[in-house]
Amino acid sequence: MSGNKITHTLTIGATTVTPWPPTLANDKGFTSITEPADQNTTTIVSPGDKMVWKKSGDITSIDAITETGGTNLFSKNPALQKDGSWLGVIGNMKSDTTETYSITYQVEGAPKNPYVQDPKIRMKT
Repeated sequence: MSGNKITHTLTIGATTVTPWPPTLANDKGFTSITEPADQNTTTIVSPGDKMVWKKSGDITSIDAITETGGTNLFSKNPALQKDGSWLGVIGNMKSDTTETYSITYQVEGAPKNPYVQDPKIRMKT
């Protein structure tokens, strides 16, 4: 493992009028607003890095951050924090491995709650 751990933040935004697809914005300046781009939103990580997921817009809650690719992405599974964000710690994966995970969220007044989006995590080479 490298000595410098990084905290990566992914902000999930949606409105009552447009609850899906959400807008995903990371702390590196990337923002996507269309569903194919959201599905291809990839966070580059190293073992031991922290991931934080935050809500914005009309999102009332993030209900779950779930591994979907079959590989254990996290050494500390994502958990709800007191401020409504979620925090997880990246585990060990092979270099350049990409895995999907799901974000389940609720939007105030939206007709089909909950909604799910599937971005990706890739281990740094």
